[in-house]
Amino acid sequence: MFNEILVMMLFMGIVDDFYLQPIILSKLKQKKFWLENAPDKQYRYDHIMAGLIHAFSWTVMILIPLWWYGLLPSGWLFVSVIAVNTLVHAYIDNMKANQLRINLWTDQLLHVGQILITWLAFTMANFAGVEIVWTVGGGLMLLIMGVDVGRTQLTKRMHK
Repeated sequence: MFNEILVMMLFMGIVDDFYLQPIILSKLKQKKFWLENAPDKQYRYDHIMAGLIHAFSWTVMILIPLWWYGLLPSGWLFVSVIAVNTLVHAYIDNMKANQLRINLWTDQLLHVGQILITWLAFTMANFAGVEIVWTVGGGLMLLIMGVDVGRTQLTKRMHK
């Protein structure tokens, strides 16, 4: 089941990056686009908003499989998982779209790494019977508490 979750997370990342992101949004993420088409001072940071919108969409998409299997936390931790993954994705995209420091290959490999870290954090923590208390960098665990509730809930869901 955990491998299925990873495959679905990778698939959702591809769908959002290549099929749900229209060409105009990929252009709106570029600072150069705004300088050429709307050079007024009021638009100078609009590329950041476009990048955050796409990154948020991508984050929600990759988390759907974890949500489906009941592996996502709730409350402020859920919000922090969304925020961290969104910011990491936006930063990576900015390195490609504006800083021109990485190419598409590197961009996608970094996104795959982000998905792997998130997948590992939530599936392995659940498998080991622990609850994640805080995540950073798309899933790097800083603090965990031993709780058997997650594994029990997952087992119940698998046997339905």
